[in-house]
Amino acid sequence: MATPLMRQYHKIKAKYRDAILFFRVGDFYETFEEDAKIVSKELNIVLTRRSKEEPVPMAGIPHHALDAYLSRLVKKGYRVAICEQLEDPKKAKGLVKRDVIRIVTPGTLIEDTLLTYDNNFLLSVYRKEETYGFAALDISTGEFFAGELDFYGINGEILRLSPAEIISNVELKVDVPQKIMPEEYYSDYESLLKDHFKVAEIEGFGIGKYGLKAAAAALKYAKENTMSELKNITSLQGYFRDRFLILDSTTLKNLEVFKNFLGEERYTLFFTINACVTPMGSRLLKRWMQRPLKNVDEIEKRQDAVEELTKKQMMLESIRDVLSHIKDLERIKTRISLGRARPKDLIALKEGLKYAQDLKMNFESKILREESEKIEGLGKIVDLIERSIAGDYPIGDGVIKRGYSRELDSLRDLTLHAQDLIGKMEERERRRTGIKSLKIGYNDVMGYYIEVSKANLSKVPDHYKRKQTLKNSERFITDELKDLEYRILSAKEKINDIEQALYEEIIEKLKGETSRIARVAEAIAHIDTIQSLAKVALEWNYTRPIVDESMDIAIKNGRHPVVERYTDFVPNDTNISGEARFIMLTGPNMAGKSTYMRQVALITILAQMGSFVPADYAKIGVVDRIYTRVGASDDITRGRSTFMMEMVELANILNTATERSLILLDEIGRGTSTYDGLAIAWSITEHIHNKIKARTIFATHYHHLIELENVLENVRNYHIAVKETPDGLVFVRKVMPGGMSKSYGIEVAKLAGVPEDVVKRAKNVLEMIEEEKVIEVRRGRRIVQTMLFGNSNCDEILEELKNLDIMNMTPLEALNKLNELKNRASKLK
Repeated sequence: MATPLMRQYHKIKAKYRDAILFFRVGDFYETFEEDAKIVSKELNIVLTRRSKEEPVPMAGIPHHALDAYLSRLVKKGYRVAICEQLEDPKKAKGLVKRDVIRIVTPGTLIEDTLLTYDNNFLLSVYRKEETYGFAALDISTGEFFAGELDFYGINGEILRLSPAEIISNVELKVDVPQKIMPEEYYSDYESLLKDHFKVAEIEGFGIGKYGLKAAAAALKYAKENTMSELKNITSLQGYFRDRFLILDSTTLKNLEVFKNFLGEERYTLFFTINACVTPMGSRLLKRWMQRPLKNVDEIEKRQDAVEELTKKQMMLESIRDVLSHIKDLERIKTRISLGRARPKDLIALKEGLKYAQDLKMNFESKILREESEKIEGLGKIVDLIERSIAGDYPIGDGVIKRGYSRELDSLRDLTLHAQDLIGKMEERERRRTGIKSLKIGYNDVMGYYIEVSKANLSKVPDHYKRKQTLKNSERFITDELKDLEYRILSAKEKINDIEQALYEEIIEKLKGETSRIARVAEAIAHIDTIQSLAKVALEWNYTRPIVDESMDIAIKNGRHPVVERYTDFVPNDTNISGEARFIMLTGPNMAGKSTYMRQVALITILAQMGSFVPADYAKIGVVDRIYTRVGASDDITRGRSTFMMEMVELANILNTATERSLILLDEIGRGTSTYDGLAIAWSITEHIHNKIKARTIFATHYHHLIELENVLENVRNYHIAVKETPDGLVFVRKVMPGGMSKSYGIEVAKLAGVPEDVVKRAKNVLEMIEEEKVIEVRRGRRIVQTMLFGNSNCDEILEELKNLDIMNMTPLEALNKLNELKNRASKLK
């Protein structure tokens, strides 16, 4: 037979079967049964039993350590329901009332102790055929945006946002905690959005139906788990891809924009240029990098602001000093809005707003001037907190400052001077009764009492009421002492109640100021992001790029922004224009072809997000998308080989790229046979050049492709220079005009430490292969001669064949020429 406590537990647990239930019992959060087994294993705490009579598995944590344990469970993807005691156990009649006050999931966190500086997005996805409606909601900051994407777009967005949790109507193949929602979960999307945002129509959001369904689901899920109306979510922004330079998931991975190849944030573009001082600035910088701009005017406004601070270095350092005193006002604002701000949040808010006023400087650039103008009207908020909050204490321990409430001060005085008041009463009663040995004492059973020895009982006044008789004395109580006892013993409890009421009143007043706090936080984020770009530009000698509507990409002494930090870097030029929009890049492995291509892409991203760039000069004609096909990958779970994945990614590029795109291809076609791969690479080059006309860099070991410079008008050959020395290859790492007809693969193998006998054998095999190609060409020549024999109409072709110097041609050149002669001869016959 279950006890009343366990019956209560089972009733509540039945409502939250998919969450671990933290059940408050006194000073502990207890878990029972299967939850206890999970908690014991994941948190490495002891699994016990409730009692011999009730041998239920149990594991508990101290209530004051909740955040630390929650963090560990949430990081592992668990949902945790927090069940609190809803009344004081001392006042409860029977079983204490309990219920769940919120469900903690990875995507619905607001607690500072559980969050990093980065955004904590809940991503909601609604798929219908090939369209993916999506919405990203960060409860902790109030950011909320939605839109519609295709398969590649949603995968890119997942990589960009790194969501903490995903809800979706379909399973997504990603390593993120996700919950599949039934179709009916999305049915009431219109009414939900109208009610929350207080609008009559939802068409005004400018977001497609599926994006709106995803947005409504995100709101619903967040409200259900936080058990809040989420009044801090005041707007829904549309995500319109045509405003931004698009970076798909493959490109983000290959360029290591946010994560390196090990999945870490170190040694990435974002890590490298993030010199922000506040969490708000870091988040905004990341958003700028996630979505570089296409509008030249907007880009130039950001550049103007960055340039101003590079020229005013004292102002820059002053800004950084001010920002170092400002905490995460965005998240503090959210906790205030949800009624969950702690005293330390209010103190941080007060200090942050004080310092924020020092950011109102004499700025010249439009962005900095406009953002600094948002920092106004803060005196009322600062004054309220200054007058009311004494420090970061628990409610009841002095969080409300003395002087803010007379009633509270009076009660504190009472508890503070209780012994003095008792001492004075004791002295007064001694004089009044003439009993010099009279004393006032206290114990937990009787409370306060007056003790008189039996020898002095005759002097006890009539208004003394006997309370207890002892062997040598008797104890009494008076109305005055009873009243004092009541005031002293109830003062602490009243202090708690009054402090709680006053604190809630202060929070309510601050809720009315959250929109102002949000504007200030936004302004601080912009100023911080711009100073970060200026700081990096100064430290690493970046220059302001020209960004225009041309089709040019011209870079003088460009550098890779990440690699140059950790090695001696050789700068290189890049010249892509309408006349030379397709670069065929050759050179040996390890020479730096991939690094060169990546640096062009990263410089383009930096330029279009408004940053200065690592180069002596740069001109970037606006790019609409950057595509990369670099390195090998596979998708075994979907039955896709490395070569298949290469072709899938290539198909995406060829089907979606435009004239304004930047395409970076590395070793296309190497995953199949030599001639198949060469044919594919050749055909791709023609397609991009003739039909898409995008700006392209194609790095290849198919040195036969360098012949396309003579066939396709806008192809230009470049190579990464190397020097051959008696000791082996020396990598110069300079990009030079002209193609390279040798790949140096065997030489690179030798440099890598491949055994000498293997290297020698490889050279022998190479000679044999090359000889076989010559034989193949000679065989082709004999075939053509046989076709032409005895045909007087073919004299001209026979003469060409006779003069054909195949030994000084590449096999592919010779074969192509022979095929041409063969076709001509066939027509003549």
